[in-house]
Amino acid sequence: MAGFSRAQVKFYEDSNFGKSDRRFYEDRLKSGRVYTAAGLVLDLAVVADGIGGESAGERAAEMTIQEVFDYAKRSAEKDIPLLLQTALEFANAMVYREAQSERHKLDMGSTAVVAAIHEGRLYIANIGDSRIYLVRGKNITQLTIDHTWGNEMVREGKLTPEEAGRHPHRDDLMHSIGYEPQVKVDLGLYLDPQIGESEGRNNQGLMLRRGDRVVLCSDGLTKKRRKAEGHFVEPVEIVRILSDAPPGEAAKMLVDKALERETDDNVSVIVVEMPGRPGVRMPKRARAAFVGILAVGLIALALLVPVLRRPPVAPTLPPGEISQNQARVAQVRKTSFEYLFPSDDLPRSAKDGEFIDFIPGTLLRTGSSRSGYAFIGLPGRAELFIGPDSEVTLLSSDQSGVKIQLDKGRAILNLRPDFPAGRRLTAFSPPGAETSLTGSKMCLSYVPESKDLRMDCVEDRCNYRSDTDKTVLAGYHVDFSETLVTDVNVGLQAEMCQFVPGVVPLSTATATVTPSITSTATLNSLQIQATATAKAGGGATFTPRPTSTSIQISKTPTSTPGNNLTATSIAATASALTHLPTGTLTGTLAVTPTGATPTGTLKPTNTPRPTNTIKPTITIKPTNTIKPTPTTKSTVTPKPPRPTNTPRPPRPTHTPKPGPNKTPGPTKNSSWNASTTVNNWGKTASYFSSHGRLDMDPKASARMPTPSFNLFTILGVILLPGVVVVRTIRLRS
Repeated sequence: MAGFSRAQVKFYEDSNFGKSDRRFYEDRLKSGRVYTAAGLVLDLAVVADGIGGESAGERAAEMTIQEVFDYAKRSAEKDIPLLLQTALEFANAMVYREAQSERHKLDMGSTAVVAAIHEGRLYIANIGDSRIYLVRGKNITQLTIDHTWGNEMVREGKLTPEEAGRHPHRDDLMHSIGYEPQVKVDLGLYLDPQIGESEGRNNQGLMLRRGDRVVLCSDGLTKKRRKAEGHFVEPVEIVRILSDAPPGEAAKMLVDKALERETDDNVSVIVVEMPGRPGVRMPKRARAAFVGILAVGLIALALLVPVLRRPPVAPTLPPGEISQNQARVAQVRKTSFEYLFPSDDLPRSAKDGEFIDFIPGTLLRTGSSRSGYAFIGLPGRAELFIGPDSEVTLLSSDQSGVKIQLDKGRAILNLRPDFPAGRRLTAFSPPGAETSLTGSKMCLSYVPESKDLRMDCVEDRCNYRSDTDKTVLAGYHVDFSETLVTDVNVGLQAEMCQFVPGVVPLSTATATVTPSITSTATLNSLQIQATATAKAGGGATFTPRPTSTSIQISKTPTSTPGNNLTATSIAATASALTHLPTGTLTGTLAVTPTGATPTGTLKPTNTPRPTNTIKPTITIKPTNTIKPTPTTKSTVTPKPPRPTNTPRPPRPTHTPKPGPNKTPGPTKNSSWNASTTVNNWGKTASYFSSHGRLDMDPKASARMPTPSFNLFTILGVILLPGVVVVRTIRLRS
């Protein structure tokens, strides 16, 4: 279909009673897709203008429309012009038969114009003075000839156009449906009004172009005005209206223009629109405007990019001291904020910069918006950011510090460097879960329905209370269920902390697992034995409770051309053991891959800690000091290598937590790296084993993200004004 789909041909239609004094509505119109019995797919449109008054003209137009569509559906004819001709002849026979059957319908008749589009080609048929126009770009062509007495006399050369225009019978119809048993159907497609009907028939099957519009209308749109010069709608106005009209509004705007000039007849319009827009060469002034706008846009981009790349700046407290008995509303953005004193019945609102009294029991509340925050300065210039749809209660402010309670939603707590030394900023949940800061930053989220509190430590160190005071580093979070600590683990929730731009960077303290070994080599067996020994005196032995311990084991293989490992370096590190007595710590971790000769060296850092995979035995020494042996070597007798290519196994989807008396089994046929973090009450908090190691940058919180820009987005912003201007100039020209 000439480069576009049939489904993209669109029909828009409108009709109106008009300003007729007779008050008869005799126009009918119909458009749509028709599938014929011959297998043709036709986009068909018909406009009929009834004649005869009262119900006669209305009935004739209705019958004409329906008979044309019905005949086309059941026709086996593949010659489309012949199909249209026989359809109109059949409609004429049906109208004529009904007109002859009833006396009051003897003058019943109708005009008809039919347009059919098949595979991008246009076919038309006409009886009467309704019209079909082709609008292509800024040009309009009338494709039909009016079958009026005056027009017939001019075409036959009997009258000049001037003489015919003055004749009283100039507008009388010469052909119409239903007046006679036989009717002459005009199949001419008149690209030139001077050509004859036979030549016009040769134009049938006109190939349409992208953006072409075919307009079918009754004479109420185009007939001459009686009380003024010209026509109700001039052809040049049809072009302008179709060019300016929004999609789907063209037909209505043409009818409205005729009504505006008080057309004295019914007016009906169908606009058949081909997909796309007509290809019009851009005028010189439009090209100049486009180049100018593009240049201005590029200059603006060069100036704006440095500004756009700047990271968001966190809000700061206004200068000035905040006393122990006051709080300050520093900023409220994109939400509402109110506070309620314990003695008040109604909440109060506050403006930016306003001081409020720090009265225990005062409720601070933000609105239920999807974004926004309230920035509150607390005594000592501590900073509290309250998220949207959140509630915070002020508890106390004294020499020990400031205490608040998060009743609902999210909050960010930040202690500035100038916060008085020795004081704390403490936050509770309603059940009594306790978190605090002594010079850092954390995010809190509380769900009152489940009574779950989550703390994300963003900078330095954060405190929380379980059975005793505990501390976690930046990048860790702590989960509470009521007052019970349920999890201490690595990772922050970005959506929990990002409601204030610039306060918590996106890159803050994230944990990643990266692969450390890529090898197809296999091992027959590998056994790692770690022993930290200290000379001990005394006889008692026991298992200590570590405060926080982390072990990381990594392996870097060296393979021969035969894909067999010949050397393996094993390193184990342990850190942050506290409150351990002097004694002997021994343990064995066994892994049995296949086909290599490993040797291992174990290098403990600080003091190795026990995990559930190593059962420690400690002998107490009176000095309470542990002296680890710096290096322990282990030599393993290998089995003969096998020339096998064992595929690398998939990453494990689930790692079971070892029980108190169980040791996880060895991982077979894999190169692996594991890290186990044990929390301070002796249970496993996280276990990572996925062919990689855990990397955490403690200084990540000091980094700000660099925004990334989509080149197409930037170009679109620059070019959009130019496109709008060029489009406007094209429409107006």
